[in-house]
Amino acid sequence: MAEKEKIWKWVIGHMGRTYLAMQQLEAAKQCFLRLLAWPGPVNSAGDRVEVLFIGMAAYHRMRKDWIKLRECCEEALVILPHVDDGRLSDQTEEKLLIMLADAAEGEGDMRRAHEYDEKAK
Repeated sequence: MAEKEKIWKWVIGHMGRTYLAMQQLEAAKQCFLRLLAWPGPVNSAGDRVEVLFIGMAAYHRMRKDWIKLRECCEEALVILPHVDDGRLSDQTEEKLLIMLADAAEGEGDMRRAHEYDEKAK
């Protein structure tokens, strides 16, 4: 059963990213929320970071919802050190910091945006 769950999670994640690419933001959001609420052992730290980073953060960034973008990125950064399955790139932390810089800039906090940019380097 776990293999079927992995396949369905993969399909739903790709559907969400496809919806984002087509600017169908609410459909994308529903896919990502479904993945975040997925029960059982298949929902690992890597899964959660991936959905928060690739899914929900991108969704909030497109909507220019800077507060929600910041919250997603901060949660992903807290979980990131616990991910050891090799699915995420080495640049995931840097990309999250750049998204945090975008959120800070969107909120008008240029000092914090600069700090995140520097950390990303």
